[in-house]
Amino acid sequence: MSLGITTKLFVGVLATSVLVALVMAVVGQWAFQRDFRRYIEAAEERRAEALAETLGDIYAETGDWGLLAGAERRWRAVLRGRARLRGIEPADAGLRHR
Repeated sequence: MSLGITTKLFVGVLATSVLVALVMAVVGQWAFQRDFRRYIEAAEERRAEALAETLGDIYAETGDWGLLAGAERRWRAVLRGRARLRGIEPADAGLRHR
């Protein structure tokens, strides 16, 4: 059985369309992963720089690490980027005694 020209053209256009869609999907996925990785690395770099600046400010203000020693809440505040030297609560503030 011989296929007609219309069927051959349809199959050819369909195969080309599927191939183009697959190539676009692969390239799009690759580009997304590459750019997302760059975005994450840049965000981590900004966060590390801010953390280093905050820790430097704390050390410059106090002269030691006593403000952060044994103070998990302060460490968390510093790591979240929400700590300011004068805004850091005392080590036992927020602890509830029962």
